[in-house]
Amino acid sequence: MEVRVGESRWSRLSGGLIRLERALALVGGICILLIVALGLGEVLLRKLLNAPIFGQVDFVEQLMVPVALLGVAYCQAQGGNVRMSLFLDKTSGRLRWAGELLSYAVGLVFIAFIVYASVIQTYKLWHLGGTAPTAGFPLWIPSLVVPVALLILALRLLIQIVLASAMLSNPERPVPEGLPRSFDYTAEEA
Repeated sequence: MEVRVGESRWSRLSGGLIRLERALALVGGICILLIVALGLGEVLLRKLLNAPIFGQVDFVEQLMVPVALLGVAYCQAQGGNVRMSLFLDKTSGRLRWAGELLSYAVGLVFIAFIVYASVIQTYKLWHLGGTAPTAGFPLWIPSLVVPVALLILALRLLIQIVLASAMLSNPERPVPEGLPRSFDYTAEEA
C-alpha cells in the first residue's frame, strides 16, 4: 500500500507512523517463521538424533508475544481489526464520524489501562529477576514488547481521534490518510 500524505500535520504523522507499524508487523511475521523453524527443528532433532532443542517450549512461548502484538497497530491503521463496521458502514456524515470517534476513544482508554498494567508487570519481572523455567532467560525482555506495542497502538488511536474529530466537524471533506476507508461491498460484487 502506498502511503498517501494528506494535507494536515496529523496525516503526515500518520504516514510516518505507518512505516514503524509496518516494520513491527514484519518483525512479528519473522517471529512466526522462527516459531515454525523451532518446531520443525525440535521434531527433526528429536526424531533423528534423539536430541531435542533445550528450552524450545520457553522460546516458542515468548515468541508468541511479538506475534500477537507487534502487528496490532498496523492492523488498526488499515481498519483490518474487528470494528463496528457493520453498523458504521451503513451510516454517513456526522453520525458515522461520531461513532468512529467514540470507538477510538473507548479503545484508547482501554489500551491506556493495559499499557499501565503491563509496564508495572514488566518492572516487577525486571526487579525480581523473573526467568523462563527451562531456558533461564529473563522474562522482562519479551514482557517489554507488550507496553511498547500497545503504546504505538495508543499513538495510532490518538491520531485517529484527532482526524475523526476533524471529519466530525466537516464530514464532506475527503477522508484523510490515517483513517480507515469504508469498503464498498457492492462494487466488489459487480
